[in-house]
Amino acid sequence: MKEFVISEAKVETAVLVGLITQTQDERKTNEYLDELAFLAETAGAEVVKRFTQKLPTANSVTYVGKGKLEEIRQYIHDEEEAEREVGMVIFDDELSAKQIRNIEAEPVSYTHLRAHETRHDLVCRLLLEKKKKTKQ
Repeated sequence: MKEFVISEAKVETAVLVGLITQTQDERKTNEYLDELAFLAETAGAEVVKRFTQKLPTANSVTYVGKGKLEEIRQYIHDEEEAEREVGMVIFDDELSAKQIRNIEAEPVSYTHLRAHETRHDLVCRLLLEKKKKTKQ
């Protein structure tokens, strides 16, 4: 007799990161993060936390300030300690090569900040998945 094993598909979890700037107020940032959360959920991720920071413009070195970056890392670490792994960090804006390099070069062993995506990455992934489904 065959036995069936029922397993739950593990949903990838994500945190969102956005900026409140001189040209984008808190209301607009939250609106953009709502949209980003919808995109993430459409791509199969569950958004578990949002981080925002008020800056005149994006930090050219790490997008957010060093303190905020450490706060994100600490949150991810705490979630891991509670056995709730965060799969990716999604930034609301496109990151420059310099920002990506600096985020990845931080001397902390949390690899989740390497699994970063941007709004653009998510949209591209969704379009590719839609194209694959259309061809089937």
